[in-house]
Amino acid sequence: MPERNNQTLLRLSEAEQKNMTLEVAKCPAIKTVGLSNPENTPIWVGKTFRLDLELCPLYTSGTPMDASTLSERADNEDDILGSRVGNKWVAIKHTLNVINTTLANKGCQLEARATYADIGVLAANPEATNPTAILRHGELYEKLLSGYCQEKSIPLTFRHMSDVVVEESRRVPNFLITDPKDILGIKFEKEEDLVRHLLKILKIEDEVKLGTKSLNKRAEVLWRTLQNSGWNIGLWKGLVHQYVYYLEKMVEGCDMRLGVERAEMLLTLPRLRSNSPLAKMQILNILVN
Repeated sequence: MPERNNQTLLRLSEAEQKNMTLEVAKCPAIKTVGLSNPENTPIWVGKTFRLDLELCPLYTSGTPMDASTLSERADNEDDILGSRVGNKWVAIKHTLNVINTTLANKGCQLEARATYADIGVLAANPEATNPTAILRHGELYEKLLSGYCQEKSIPLTFRHMSDVVVEESRRVPNFLITDPKDILGIKFEKEEDLVRHLLKILKIEDEVKLGTKSLNKRAEVLWRTLQNSGWNIGLWKGLVHQYVYYLEKMVEGCDMRLGVERAEMLLTLPRLRSNSPLAKMQILNILVN
């Protein structure tokens, strides 16, 4: 049997993986769920299994890319459930419980590593930013998630995305302004030419070689994200850096990532770079209603 950190590893069978996924899918807040298993790599578990997950601020309403108002209320769980990310919270709690039960049956301890996204917060304009609300949302998440994990006997590490260290050129500001100031003014007849241009803007054209079906599909999410960002280059770059470079750092030392989103493109974006740890690790992707 393989080992990791002097731990003998046990393999989750295909039946166990399938059952875990089916149990996760029973949550009414979840639309679809899929275990992204690169190259059909089996899931190996030891005495501990570290799971990465992220939490985002509470917006009052709107689509995933809207800069709707940040909720002023952050006193109890009802304030999370009443926000537009309420279903994400329900899905995260449900999934933690399912994974914890699955691993416990293998004699394995689940450890959760949660990161609160206190940077890259959407705002319509500089006057709409609300640092106080961001702080309060994070405090509420930490309080509630700590209580839930304690109840389920799941060790929890809670941190803020602003504490994650990335290269200077990849850093994301506290707020991403959605009011269009820097619109892509070039038109391309072919989608592939647009993607190549976007890769150059990100300075990763040498890392994402187009030409194969797999890479082209991953790169396609770039222009779809830009389109949903209103062709706002500043907003788009912030989202890409957040979902690629910050996540790469956040999953270090983890055995699986739990991706929970309201937009499918945000589940695809983390696997953009083929040499990224995110392109090689197990990810449980959940799309919520």
